[in-house]
Amino acid sequence: MSESVNSMSASTDQAIVFPNGIGGFEDYREYRLLRSQQPESPLYWLEAVAEPAISFTVVDPRVYGLNYVLELTEEEQTLLEVTESDEVVVLLMLAKRDAADAVKPSIYGNIAGPILVNARNRLALQKVVRNKRVELNIIGG
Repeated sequence: MSESVNSMSASTDQAIVFPNGIGGFEDYREYRLLRSQQPESPLYWLEAVAEPAISFTVVDPRVYGLNYVLELTEEEQTLLEVTESDEVVVLLMLAKRDAADAVKPSIYGNIAGPILVNARNRLALQKVVRNKRVELNIIGG
């Protein structure tokens, strides 16, 4: 992954296109990638171009020491038009739990549904990961 989410968020005028939509939001296919206004924040938002009220919080999973080991199917490679693996940027979608479930952390990452973006052409998909292989790097202080 030589491309970074930072370089993609720099050009918010160019939409990220999900040819198949995002699970549950299949009608919305074009999104802007927006960076948090907080300079130190690792957060980004995928905001639907047609309906800005629809947005998803995403983050580079490496911020949390997660490194995905993913194998793209032929169909996924074709959809993303991937020629080199380093064109693909992986984003972890974050979600907030209902306040009623106070025992669990209030914000969690959907590791089973990462967002994959071809940084070269800005085609994207949400990959459903059935056999999760996520490497966790624990960094000592």
